[in-house]
Amino acid sequence: MTLRYVRSGAGGAANGTDWANAYLTLAAALTASAAGDTIYVSEDHAASSASTQTYTSPGTAASPVRVVCVNHSGSVPPVSADIRTTATEATTTSNSMTFDGSF
Repeated sequence: MTLRYVRSGAGGAANGTDWANAYLTLAAALTASAAGDTIYVSEDHAASSASTQTYTSPGTAASPVRVVCVNHSGSVPPVSADIRTTATEATTTSNSMTFDGSF
């Protein structure tokens, strides 16, 4: 199980290893993930696309990839108290995705 981080405002290597080097998109994090991984998405993450996006998880029912919105200024790794619901993935069409947190 690998922990991965996503934050649209990150300025590092974009390899998902921590908040400073977070992936800039959820799609990049999912592509790099394997079953059982956890992806933490920063509460201030905001991504927008001009077309409908399809995100495919490599997880399975027995070993899902969890995507959780958390406060990037909180604990590392995040804990339940860090859960937020404010990260967004949107399109300029009528479709969008908003993260709702649960551990």
